Parts: sequence; C-alpha cells; structure tokens
Amino acid sequence: QFNKGDRVVINPTVSNREKEENIDLYDGYSFIGLGSDGGFAEFTNAPEENVYKLPDNVSDKEGALIEPTAVAVQAIKEGEVLFGDTVAIFGAGPIGLLTVIAAKAAGASKIFVFDLSEERLNKAKAIGATYTINSGESNPSDVINKHTNNGVDVAFEVAGVAPTLKSS
Repeated sequence: QFNKGDRVVINPTVSNREKEENIDLYDGYSFIGLGSDGGFAEFTNAPEENVYKLPDNVSDKEGALIEPTAVAVQAIKEGEVLFGDTVAIFGAGPIGLLTVIAAKAAGASKIFVFDLSEERLNKAKAIGATYTINSGESNPSDVINKHTNNGVDVAFEVAGVAPTLKSS
C-alpha cells in the first residue's frame, strides 16, 4: 500500500515473470525509462510489484544509489569475481565507481580503473582502486601486463563507448 508522498525506490526491470530465469532472462524484457518516462520525469508509471518503500533510516541520496549499486553488484556476480581476483574496470562514471566498490567488497586483490577524466580517476583511487590510469595517455594492455602475470581475471566495460569495448 502506497500513499502520495511516500519515499520509494523502484526496480526498473520489467520482464515476463512467468518464465524461469534460466530459460530466457530477457524474454519480455523492458526497462522503465528506456521505452517510457523514467526517474527524471515529473511522473512515470511502474508496476506495483516493482515499487518499494524507502526505510526511514535510508536518505534520499542513498535511495538514489540503490538501482545503480544493484547494477554494479549484479555485474560482479555475473562476472563471478572471486576473492583474490584481479579486475579491470573501463569507465569511472557512477556505475564504474560503484563497480570498484562492489569488486573491493567481493575481495578483488587488484583493481585497475581506466578513464579519460582525472577527476573520476582520483575518485576511483579514493574509494579503493589499486591502479588508476588515464587511457588516453597509457595503453591499458601495457599497464595490465606490467602489473599482472597473465592479465586480469575479469574486465568490465562500463563506459559504453566503442573504443573502450575494443580495448577490453
């Protein structure tokens, strides 16, 4: 039961919930904000089962980070990052930074972060990245080879740009 003015957070994933995930995870898949108005719209619609009340002890700022944090945590889970693994993260925007935190929480031993923004790289270093590299100045493969024996165990492309995808 929701009332006008309730602080809520949503799971934006809308899919065919009748099928088992191992059959086809993306059957009937949609995303609130992708084909409809999303979180920056004045109003939007979401299925009731996708809406959750925000507990009083969770701030609005923390609530705003729930969905992107879930993206990062899911990436770490699907990447099967294990304790001691080495990880490369291409892109130090909000999702990339949250992926640093999730990788560190999973026990990654070395976390390489590549981006073009020094400000974002500094933030990545501050939250636990082992190496932060400006990919416009250094070749990612050279840096990784210098600091690992056989490359990284898992790489995440979170910049969403073609050149990054090719280099990862």
